[in-house]
Amino acid sequence: MKPRLTTFEQRAAELKARLELQAATPETIEGMDEEPLTPKQAAPIWGKTPQSTRRYFMNVEGVRITNNRLLIPPSVLRREIRRVTKMPVPVAA
Repeated sequence: MKPRLTTFEQRAAELKARLELQAATPETIEGMDEEPLTPKQAAPIWGKTPQSTRRYFMNVEGVRITNNRLLIPPSVLRREIRRVTKMPVPVAA
């Protein structure tokens, strides 16, 4: 197994910094109040690859798996971002 280049705290700080930058701009995360997101759609918001996003959300409460597809509701994505970064996520109006 390869050693990790960054710690969990460093990754959480990077994600928090990205969210602060997004909160400073008028744009909000697109599609957050619409239909569930696939790991590929959620990965840029989460800040990881689709594969690591899929692995993380595989056992998270509220995520649906239908026909071997992982569907991440926007509210679950916001909850997990808040849990990891301790920061609110902008919501589309």
